Amino acid sequence: DVLPPPLFIGFTRQWPMLLQAVVSYITAGWPASGIYVVENTGVHNSNRAGLLSLQNPFFLNHTTLKRLGVNVIQTPVLLNFAQMQNFFLDMAYQEDHPYYFYSHQDVLVFSFEDGPDQERRPGDREWEVYDEEDEKATVTNPPAAGEEGYRTIYENCLREINTTVARGERWGFHWFQYDHLTLVNRAALEAVDGWDSMISYYATDCDMNGKLTMDGWTMKHRRAGIVNDVSSVMTDLEALYRNPAVVPGFVDPNPLPPDQEKSFKEKGKWKVKDGSDGGKVYANTTVMPTDPKAYFRILNQVGIDMGAYKYRDGDHQRNRWQKSQQGGLGEPYYYDPEGFARAFQLLTEAGRRIYSEKWGHQGCDIAEKTQLKLQDQWRVERDFE
Repeated sequence: DVLPPPLFIGFTRQWPMLLQAVVSYITAGWPASGIYVVENTGVHNSNRAGLLSLQNPFFLNHTTLKRLGVNVIQTPVLLNFAQMQNFFLDMAYQEDHPYYFYSHQDVLVFSFEDGPDQERRPGDREWEVYDEEDEKATVTNPPAAGEEGYRTIYENCLREINTTVARGERWGFHWFQYDHLTLVNRAALEAVDGWDSMISYYATDCDMNGKLTMDGWTMKHRRAGIVNDVSSVMTDLEALYRNPAVVPGFVDPNPLPPDQEKSFKEKGKWKVKDGSDGGKVYANTTVMPTDPKAYFRILNQVGIDMGAYKYRDGDHQRNRWQKSQQGGLGEPYYYDPEGFARAFQLLTEAGRRIYSEKWGHQGCDIAEKTQLKLQDQWRVERDFE
């Protein structure tokens, strides 16, 4: 039997964010057995042996994930983003998966439980459709839960594979909100020699996307469900299980000082609804509706607000959650959290410089703005000062 494609979720730090993402996938209909959390912490067996405290940024609870039915894979050492992508690729080879999915841990996902969802989220792109029927099924009028033709986000993702293969396209990635949830064609990555591990973090996607385009592999923005790019955590994950005793809300794990927060609260493009920020519950009520769709509408709005909160100051505060845990001193394989953040920044800057030297170009548009080919890498003069 052919096994369904796995969903890889990489984890390095901030356990509450990971747990939220995993539970949201499960409650949206993704089989727990098909989710593979890749522990990429560099602490070796410390989490498996329960040696780290909750405030250690690299803490991960293996017991909780196993109880949820999720698989946990451990990298032998701490990998950068590009190396972890190559690790996903290697796992696909080992398990003979021609296609696989990967997701980030800072997401909150839902299926189209209430039917059409026309909300424009900060991470959304223009959705690409194949024809009128496809547009209706994925964008303008997907059936709601309980209606004929309803599909979960997981079922839509499997449909995407079948549709794409049947169309005979030469494709590399299908993004379901850029790479917050991505379908990967292993053959495409093999054709362009995988991810460049020297370009460790940001800009490595520019490198990969450029290489795929140069080699004639397509990338599409498709819709399979609701994906919220978030930086906060829900006050109680029981809300994702539609517990009527729980009123959804969210908290910022690393809030700004009040005076800084106030300074840009009103200027952001993405507005947070009143009553949803700062850990307050969504509605001024202690009783949630028993009707599943009514409950979902409130839950969905909380997700929208969590995404708006992440981008309330543009891109400036979107990754503050990564610095929310500062403990772990004296525990195995301790790394100073502030030092880790600074080292990450330096590696990112170095990766961007490597990218620009490799292609002689600084923008994330080497395929569109240059005439370069794959064989030109590291052989071109700069087109910048």
